[in-house]
Amino acid sequence: RWEAPLMVVFALVQAFLTSMILGFSIFDMKIGSSPFVLLKDVIQDPIFQINPDFVPKDGTGLNPLLQNYWMVIHPPTLFLGYATTLIPFSYVIAALWKKDYSNWIKPALPWAIFSTALMALGQLMGAYWAYETLSFGGYWSWDPVENAVYVPWIIQVASIHTMIIFNRNSTALKTSIILVISTFILILYATFLTRSGILGNASVHSFTDLGLSGQLLIYLLFFAIAAVILSIDRWKSIPGSEREVSTYSREFWIFMGAIVLGLMGFQVIMGTSIPVYNVLLEKIGINSNMAPPVDQAIFYSKFQIWGAILIAILSGTGQFFFWKNMDKSRLWSELSIPIIISLVLSTLIFSFYGIKKVPYILLLTAGVYSVVANGTILLKLFKSKKPRLAGGAIAHIGVALMLLGILFSAGYSKVISLNTSGLLYSK
Repeated sequence: RWEAPLMVVFALVQAFLTSMILGFSIFDMKIGSSPFVLLKDVIQDPIFQINPDFVPKDGTGLNPLLQNYWMVIHPPTLFLGYATTLIPFSYVIAALWKKDYSNWIKPALPWAIFSTALMALGQLMGAYWAYETLSFGGYWSWDPVENAVYVPWIIQVASIHTMIIFNRNSTALKTSIILVISTFILILYATFLTRSGILGNASVHSFTDLGLSGQLLIYLLFFAIAAVILSIDRWKSIPGSEREVSTYSREFWIFMGAIVLGLMGFQVIMGTSIPVYNVLLEKIGINSNMAPPVDQAIFYSKFQIWGAILIAILSGTGQFFFWKNMDKSRLWSELSIPIIISLVLSTLIFSFYGIKKVPYILLLTAGVYSVVANGTILLKLFKSKKPRLAGGAIAHIGVALMLLGILFSAGYSKVISLNTSGLLYSK
């Protein structure tokens, strides 16, 4: 029953993508850029006038920094994660179109999880390539194209959690619809940023404009406008929950987590989009002198660290609400031992390593707490012989360990040589 509306969305996406490799002109308007075009057809070089059959020698191949096996695996994995965000989006559009608002989440959720896992894996592979290639240091530099992957990923993480909540007790439907649509639109926006050439002076990842920027913009605007109009038209008929959400409910903790992830994504995408603002303002005759942050690592990290602290706390505490009905007294009895263990371990760690910065101390404590709290849930699930339900706890432990790893790798990095002369070393 989902096949017809789903395939309409798929076919539209395929039509846009196919148009980008056609490479022909209609009424002096170029449509697409053919991947099979020859050098002599696009470059007016004298050698081709002297000898039309001249065949250039093979080039030198990839930049040596890119000649690494991770660069064979990282892009296709990431692109498959990009591509599969289309599937949950198609289910949402189909549900809004057919006014079947509640049955789309069950088939869409596994694809959302699959897509999120692939995007995470692709980012980790790229980070490991950078760590290995760039003298074992720069695994994440808050480059605009890195940010363009990071933002839809964390929004999709939020959407998975709200979809799980709807599966359990039929709340958070509207939030799920907004987050799933936002994920796909952000993927299209990331594609536009990378392939339009608009980030040419701001990112080491971006491509030059092959004449596709107009088509990419139409692609982005078509699906963004269509999804927004359809959502507004159906909004009043989408069922919602009228009961007040209790502080001691899993819904409350999920919503808090989704809000934190949304704010983290908003802060990153606002800074990343500065080149876009400049171009838009120049189009309407305003000379903009906004510049991307000089030190991207400091600009983004000083905000993102507080989001990471909150996510670690929420992912540790929220797990307890998934398996038991909580009230004030029971919550304290469940959390008291993990909190005490976490405080003791954290105190030992930052005393031993001499951690003095307040944000670092808080992130360390929150990360340790998330590991201990989710580890407690994991043990209880295995004791009750319910290992199939352990996915959430394992994922949260992984995220907490990643945060601790980032803290120690970044917090203990030291500048051992700094060129302040403004001259190249060779001179």
